[in-house]
Amino acid sequence: MREFDIEYLSGGDSMGFTEEDARAAGICPEHGLPMAEHPNHKQTEAKHQDTVTPKSQTFNADEIIAEFRLRCAVLRQTIPRGWGATLAGSIRRQIERVHDLDAVILLEDESMVDSVRSFWDSQTFKWHFDFRTCTASNHGAMLLYLTGDREHNIAMRIFASKIGLQLNEYGLWSAKEHKFIAGKTEHEIYRRLGLSYLVPRKRSFKLMRQSKLAEATP
Repeated sequence: MREFDIEYLSGGDSMGFTEEDARAAGICPEHGLPMAEHPNHKQTEAKHQDTVTPKSQTFNADEIIAEFRLRCAVLRQTIPRGWGATLAGSIRRQIERVHDLDAVILLEDESMVDSVRSFWDSQTFKWHFDFRTCTASNHGAMLLYLTGDREHNIAMRIFASKIGLQLNEYGLWSAKEHKFIAGKTEHEIYRRLGLSYLVPRKRSFKLMRQSKLAEATP
């Protein structure tokens, strides 16, 4: 199996991608998000907290993790079962100082969406907070999407489109029949794409590219 490398994701000569590639894969090349919502988007829509946090302001990841665990403990008191939470984004990629908090909330039953979402909608943090809810069938796809980084997400989706598949936060699908192929785990998605699994800490390609350019600068 092939592993995604930095040359591929940062636009290497042999496998670089263009704006047209991104649009063909159904994603906006500017921010790496889907250009069209899935029919079931109401059940998995994100919360974008209206916290005014400059992009230049960062926080210690351990501080954010500790605070998030406290909020989860509060929710456990009212909804003790049927849900789980996984930190995603920069924190899952093991970045030490981050700008925001991203989380995937796994629900055993879609009937729990409103009650769980209402809790997280009521929470405020001093950092930007985004979350998505999902069920077991697309947990891996949602985690892959919200973990990032942007370059990784774009390249994965373009790679899928070039082999006749479509990848989004709801799963991996056949492009023509729109038949569900995979989505339960990240490992399953990578395997069905014919790729070796890439651990989250190796998915910060923007930082890796910047570091590589810095090292090459006299």
